[in-house]
Amino acid sequence: ESNFVLKKPINDLSEIELGYQDYILGFEFAALDFADPMRNKYAYRLLGFNDNWVYTDANNRQATYTNLAAGNYTFQVKAANKDGVWSKTAKELKIIMHPAPWFSPWAYAAYILLSILSIWGFIRYKTIASRKRAVELEKTVAIRTQEVSMQKKMVESLLEHKNEVFANVTHEFKTPLALILGPSEQLANNNELLKHADELNMIQRNAKRLMLMVGQILKLSQAENDKEVIRESQNVKATLLMLYESFRPLALDKNIELNLENNHDVNVYATSECLEIVVGNLISNALKFTNAGGKVSISSKLKDKQISISVQDTGSGIQEKDQDKIFQRFTRLDTHKNIAGTGIGLSVVKEITQANDGQVKVDSIWGKGTTFCISFPTTEIKADEEMSQVMVDQLVANTENELNQESMEETKTTITTKSNIKSQKNRVTVLIIEDNLDMQKHIGKVLSTRFNCLFADRGKAGIAIALEELPDIIVCDVMMPEMDGYQVTRILRHDSRTSHIPIVLLTALNTTESRIKGWRENIDTYMTKPF
Repeated sequence: ESNFVLKKPINDLSEIELGYQDYILGFEFAALDFADPMRNKYAYRLLGFNDNWVYTDANNRQATYTNLAAGNYTFQVKAANKDGVWSKTAKELKIIMHPAPWFSPWAYAAYILLSILSIWGFIRYKTIASRKRAVELEKTVAIRTQEVSMQKKMVESLLEHKNEVFANVTHEFKTPLALILGPSEQLANNNELLKHADELNMIQRNAKRLMLMVGQILKLSQAENDKEVIRESQNVKATLLMLYESFRPLALDKNIELNLENNHDVNVYATSECLEIVVGNLISNALKFTNAGGKVSISSKLKDKQISISVQDTGSGIQEKDQDKIFQRFTRLDTHKNIAGTGIGLSVVKEITQANDGQVKVDSIWGKGTTFCISFPTTEIKADEEMSQVMVDQLVANTENELNQESMEETKTTITTKSNIKSQKNRVTVLIIEDNLDMQKHIGKVLSTRFNCLFADRGKAGIAIALEELPDIIVCDVMMPEMDGYQVTRILRHDSRTSHIPIVLLTALNTTESRIKGWRENIDTYMTKPF
């Protein structure tokens, strides 16, 4: 269809080349047998497009092809005379169809090159953008890191200041405590004041307990402040033997078997009184949580220059869900609230142990017992022969005080008080529900001059006495084991026999939230400790 001109007769050509614009290709053919030309037959095909022969007659001696794709083709044609005899060979013409410039190999090469350049450009753009973002992110991270570092330094400074204040305040506590202990001890030894012996013993007992608590809190503060850590070599065998001998009389009084086994003669390099405080607290806990007839064992094991000290008891054990909580400061488990204590002993054990490169582990089975194991690296440095017997004596005395308090709370009754009520019916009757024996005695002594006093050391016991005796007023502590003061108030307010009785709650929590909680239970008033 284009203006294509053959340079030679087509019969002399073996091939022709066509461009992409020659999209219509036609052939006209004729046989050289003229005897009867109208009876001649023809067959043609275009190899590369259709390999099958197409048969036609003299009336249709044309073949037309349109829109042939670029490539190589061969047009073949043959003829037959009137007798049907076909020519032995077919006449053929090779045809080369050139593609459009945009489909040529050079074009494809350009396309590939352009694609490669586009991909390279895209990757380079992304790389540059990523580097730019990385630089910006690095700057942001550097700024944030600097801010965090400054905040960290500020927090560390505040913590250090807090620890210093904490330590200073704790130290300051010791002076007034010493001034309480000293004069009270002198007064207790004065024969003229024997009638006040109970009050003086109460003062000494609680002051010593507070002195021990102050000492342990001070140790916690020192464990957090590396500047105050001064280490010394301590002998494990001598320390465990001293602790065993110190706690043994207390164990015998409670009918608990206390054993010391496999006591290795090795030294550890730790802060002053580390072993006495850590192991002493573990023994104290074991004795408090083991019933009469039980057993507490102290043992040590040496392996790979590590000394492991275990304190095992046959007490009530610790539930698995609570084993991660026991080392938190001031934590008291609900299952152990009937045992006297402050909730800082095990936190002291953990923090002092870790501050001295040691480890502490607990293995407990609920209802069967508990084993605490602490381990320290040993040292060849000779140990100082002096040990802190004073601190151990304070710990033993505090443990004895808590055990005695628990024992007395379990055995005390209200029979004597009831007889007093009968003889003084004109006096107002006060029910005092308080789990701390010393506090109970103190309140009772103050009120007994004007009131008849009933006592209960547990919420359930207090409810039972209130329903039986119907006192005129109830004074109840808030924090008690098994049932707190809020629960006691709720039960009494829902009983028609006691709903009218005024209730005074004793609490050390002087917060708005605690007061609102009490008022919601319809208490009458609060008294905050100390009073």
